[in-house]
Amino acid sequence: MIARFELLLKIEMDKQKPISVMEFCSCMKKIFPEYLKDILEEDFLLLDKYLDIKEYKAHQILKHPNETESVSRLVLSGFGVTMEMDEEGEYKVDRVYKQGEILMDSFSYKFNRPTKSLIKSYSVIKVAELTKEAEKSLLEDHPQLNALSAVINYHILLIEKSWIKILNAPLGHRHEMFLHNFKIVSNHISIIDLAHLLKMGYSTLKDKRRKAADKIAMERLKQKEKYKINPLDIKVYSYSSID
Repeated sequence: MIARFELLLKIEMDKQKPISVMEFCSCMKKIFPEYLKDILEEDFLLLDKYLDIKEYKAHQILKHPNETESVSRLVLSGFGVTMEMDEEGEYKVDRVYKQGEILMDSFSYKFNRPTKSLIKSYSVIKVAELTKEAEKSLLEDHPQLNALSAVINYHILLIEKSWIKILNAPLGHRHEMFLHNFKIVSNHISIIDLAHLLKMGYSTLKDKRRKAADKIAMERLKQKEKYKINPLDIKVYSYSSID
């Protein structure tokens, strides 16, 4: 009886929690299960005052060129991109951000200077936004959440290292390394954007993707053949032989 009462109480308390914070908590715990196990749920609830959950349509601009970045955005679902101007004056995809990554112009945010970088949603995207002023107030008001900030910053560093490693790899290995580290992104980005992102020729990348797809198809076929039953191998028993 007591256990049932506690369960009903928890359900009722969950109903009263801000939806935005619940989404944020769910995403964070999914990404950092080990790092955040010691952070209390009550501490997460403190974030509701500072976070702003927003959803953007595909290809919507989040930061225009020559603006100063003032917001950090944790991607909860969908994909976002940062874009840089090429030699011909056209904006091309420079980085892709998926769930659990921070979508922002880091240089502009850190040094409080405008840049030519453009940030936009690549698909329909939902983000948890935290302004620079709100972040400062949050950490001053609730210093116990500095641990959460440290985890996020460490995660950003690891992702940056992965990108640097991919882009510094020999041309012939970049696509394979990209698939290994960012397979989910690969399924949603166009070949043209991926070619620019990996600094590869469009035709070269298209051929590599075709070969990769053929390899996967062949492996699936082999797996299927492995468990295929040959009718000639099936033994038929009569009732008399069983007896």
